[in-house]
Amino acid sequence: MTLKGEGLVGHWRFSGDARDASPAGHQANVYGVEFGAEGPDRKVGGAARFNGKDAWLEIPDHPSLHFGSGDFSAAVWIHTEVYDDTIGDILSKFDPSARQGINFGVVSHAGVTSAQTNYRNVHFGIDAGRHDDGFTDCGRPGRGRMVCALAVFEGSLFAAVFDAEADCRGHVFRYEGGRRWADCGSPDESNAVFSLAVFENRLYCATGRYKAWGSAQPDSPNRSPGGHVYRYEADSEWTDCGRLVGPGRTDIADSDPFAYAEAGQDLTAASCLTAYQGKLYAAGPWHRGAFEWDGDQWRHIGPSVRLMALTVHGGGLYALCNEGGEIMRYEGEGRWIGCGRPPETDQSYAAATYEGHLYVSTWPEAYVVRRDGPTGWTVTGRLGYNREVMGMNVYNGKLYAGVLPMADVHRYESPSGWTWIGNTDSLPAPLRRAWTMCVYRGRLYVGTLPSGRVCSFGAGEMATHDHPLAPGWRHLAAVREGNRLKLYIDGKLAACSQAFSPADYDLSCNVPMKIGFGAQAPFCGLMSDLRLYRRALASPEVRNLSSPSE
Repeated sequence: MTLKGEGLVGHWRFSGDARDASPAGHQANVYGVEFGAEGPDRKVGGAARFNGKDAWLEIPDHPSLHFGSGDFSAAVWIHTEVYDDTIGDILSKFDPSARQGINFGVVSHAGVTSAQTNYRNVHFGIDAGRHDDGFTDCGRPGRGRMVCALAVFEGSLFAAVFDAEADCRGHVFRYEGGRRWADCGSPDESNAVFSLAVFENRLYCATGRYKAWGSAQPDSPNRSPGGHVYRYEADSEWTDCGRLVGPGRTDIADSDPFAYAEAGQDLTAASCLTAYQGKLYAAGPWHRGAFEWDGDQWRHIGPSVRLMALTVHGGGLYALCNEGGEIMRYEGEGRWIGCGRPPETDQSYAAATYEGHLYVSTWPEAYVVRRDGPTGWTVTGRLGYNREVMGMNVYNGKLYAGVLPMADVHRYESPSGWTWIGNTDSLPAPLRRAWTMCVYRGRLYVGTLPSGRVCSFGAGEMATHDHPLAPGWRHLAAVREGNRLKLYIDGKLAACSQAFSPADYDLSCNVPMKIGFGAQAPFCGLMSDLRLYRRALASPEVRNLSSPSE
């Protein structure tokens, strides 16, 4: 077996400092990282603490960190808490302008319009400016007209749909590859399953009556109300976790089914499921306020405005408002504070954390805005000649967004603006939506209206572990070996990329390497014994490194 020190070009033990113990001797610029925490071997002083906000290490560019087209490995111990909803980047050496380099981290995506699409998934990606020419059709889940939500759960991709037929209900489907989808059942009689989220290692969904005329579609004859949240058990079995019940509306006289604002306490639709600090949160698109579930019942927590999405950023829970477009942060016990209204915005739709900043998509000018300061928002550009930006997601180092009315997808090319990537729905219709996005098995998946189809797009190569990373100390290893990427968790092979041509991926770039920061969010947790190699670690070596005594 190869010696563990062979090919070592970086070794940060984090035993009291940020010194590199490898022969390369890389000097780190330290930003806010604290040393002296207990490591995986339970010895005090064996780990560094990253606060998830403004703490990371920067390693100046060096030829020994130019991995080119060859093999390399990164191995590290990380510790996260049960309620760390956004963990963030472990290591990045990535030039976003050229889309060239390496991304390695633990990814959570909440507020992808109405869904929490990824939760604590480990992603390892490389790119050298390569991508598909367009989108691949992955089929239509059932007879749905709109894919309302996508989510990764237990290694599979799930889709929730709106079905406009009179005799049909909203369903959840599981992707079987190609264009095949397996029906996982209909939780209730309403016409839509609006949202999906993973909470405490279980899949949840939220149901409702979708008002299709709001998307310039014929309205569904199915008038059955939803407003319930369900937990997936197996096959087509769902357990009812209760209906969202809020305060009655006093500003409208009745519950007109053709009005967006609704009266009454019982919600006809529930959406925006989001896990946050050990609780599950939801909202209703046509009723004011958010709801918190304590495992037994739902509690209305305000604010007094209709919400489009809930997201988690920098350790806080944020609400995107469907009345006035303001962004709000939850302070607990029903208290919300305003974070400002983005310019020329009436409705805010989706959110993503990119390069440590909160990005929000808007209507009616199709802007994506970046939060700069407590109440300040900066327009990053308009996405084509569209009116509304919906689902957004960070995929292999870049930010992507879908739009209405063209159902196109654009990619953010900071600082030059947004680039058109392709179309996801070409059916003739006055309004077409690229509504939600999810990263699964190394590809970006998009759900659409009115075709009700799912399509996918590939940029670079990725190995993704499509399960929530367990809290506590975990050993992770990212390995490029020949024509594949491999991802190990606790010494075991957890994911592998598709085969690729090594010559297509020269990863050398002249940007600094960052530890604890990258394309998504600053790392939140402890880190110990980070090692970089200019070779592929063999499986027995990874197993040895995953022992705390090694």
